[in-house]
Amino acid sequence: DHYYILTNANPKKNFRVMRAHRNHPNRDSWVELMEAKDGEKIEDVDIFKNFMVIYAKRDALPVVSCYHFETGTVHEVPLPEQFCTIGAGVNLEYETDSFQFTLNSPYAHEATYEYDMASRVMTALRVHPIHRLDRSKYTCTRINVDAEDGKAKIPVTLLHRKNMQLNGRNPTLMRSYGAYGVPTDIDFRVEHFPLLERGWIIALAHVRGGSELGTLWYHQGKLLQKRNTFTDFINVAEHLIEAGYTNPRRLTASGVSAGGLLMGAVCNMRPDLFRAMIMSVPFLDPMTTMLDPEIPLTKVEYLEWGNPAESKQMYDYMASYAPYDTIPDSNGRGIQGNKGKGKESGKGEEEAALTAFPKPPLASRRPALMISCGERDQRVDYSQSTKFVARLRSRLAPWYGPEGKEACVLMIDENRGHFGNGSQEDRVKNWAREVVFLLGSVQMEGSGLGGNVGQAQGQVTGSGRTDSKL
Repeated sequence: DHYYILTNANPKKNFRVMRAHRNHPNRDSWVELMEAKDGEKIEDVDIFKNFMVIYAKRDALPVVSCYHFETGTVHEVPLPEQFCTIGAGVNLEYETDSFQFTLNSPYAHEATYEYDMASRVMTALRVHPIHRLDRSKYTCTRINVDAEDGKAKIPVTLLHRKNMQLNGRNPTLMRSYGAYGVPTDIDFRVEHFPLLERGWIIALAHVRGGSELGTLWYHQGKLLQKRNTFTDFINVAEHLIEAGYTNPRRLTASGVSAGGLLMGAVCNMRPDLFRAMIMSVPFLDPMTTMLDPEIPLTKVEYLEWGNPAESKQMYDYMASYAPYDTIPDSNGRGIQGNKGKGKESGKGEEEAALTAFPKPPLASRRPALMISCGERDQRVDYSQSTKFVARLRSRLAPWYGPEGKEACVLMIDENRGHFGNGSQEDRVKNWAREVVFLLGSVQMEGSGLGGNVGQAQGQVTGSGRTDSKL
């Protein structure tokens, strides 16, 4: 007799679950059943005869709640693991008090559980441990890092061995995305294990721009607040170094797509913090993209990045962080392309935008880089990667030129789209290349690699310039 609506149509933009009678579905007749609190986001809902199941995130961790229609009471489901990602199962039966959900954790394959909402009994239906992994040696921990603006604490999930020591010598891989409200999930990734087994820390930085702490967390990392995404990531890197987890010679980072933009921006702002960076199908030239309304996705993306043609404030702000436009020269001076003029705005707005990102000082060291892209990518054209690398090699020749100090690996796959080419074999090969690149970059003992790491298929060159077309 009722419709159940998951909506963020309210001034705070928090998601709520509403109920409307089928004969009176207009909005002024909606009744609120549940609202996400600050630091929470409702992601999905399952409806049954007697219960409603709410899948949410709170403080970057999953929460599953059961709402009893008759009594209006709510109880939380005791999850088998704290650090994980939860998804709704295939719940087709309406007249039941049980539901299924999937659980994806860093140290196990996806598992399926069934929970009885009336008796509150949990049953494991399918659990597959990872072959030859001694899970007792590994753990997950959570730290919170103060943001630069003093308005947030950034959650960071750490995957590591239990015997980890805070001696400043642990090789570390930071991962993040930070855009579109997409969370950096705590899930199973096979490519982490060659690193974890060698004593690495995997640091998942839940920066603003994702939605791990609710809708506000997302809005604080987009448009004219996009700076928060980059400074959050930098603050986390600084904390990992200052707290003794690692040091700049052993700290690495990786990002995909919009996460690649994050890597590119941070690489230009604080290259001294990282030993190596991986950018996969990276969005490195947002200015050119957002100034061309003929590109299919440009107008849709205005909601995320802004329209630099409509406002000088937006133009200057985007140009101040766009990775391609902020590559400095060898003297440390940042450069910005003259791509057109936005509409004029007030002097105060203009000055605020121009001072949003102070020019970085000349870095004494820079990270080795691996940048991969695909010729069939219809979301981020591979030319963004090629011209970014070309400008790096030109402007920063002492580091990335033909005789440069650091590796600058550009890999172009002629069969790859934005999400790969669909081949599991190619995905495994790509993971292997990235792992070899990371191990070689930090010069791990026993890695068999040293100095500059070239093409990770086995071709190691003596210079910083390496290209590969797959």
